[in-house]
Amino acid sequence: MIGVADLKGRKRFTHLYRRAGFGATTAEIDAAMALERREDQAFERAVDNLLDYAAQAEVPDRITPVVETELVQWWLERMVRTRRPLLEKMVFF
Repeated sequence: MIGVADLKGRKRFTHLYRRAGFGATTAEIDAAMALERREDQAFERAVDNLLDYAAQAEVPDRITPVVETELVQWWLERMVRTRRPLLEKMVFF
């Protein structure tokens, strides 16, 4: 079994964002990899950024739930659009 320590480059960052949230776009992965010159330092900064909820602006809601089905739709949209994926994933669990 391959662990995150065995991964390098884009696969390592993609794995991080998939496990700590709901994945990331190519642009988000590129931005995380560019945080520092050395990959290990960039990876550490990416982890720190995921954990620093206060530094990430909240995405405004587009739906105001009234009934249960709207609540489910609201929450699914929130999970997909959030800038705080780790927080939303922890709420999911």
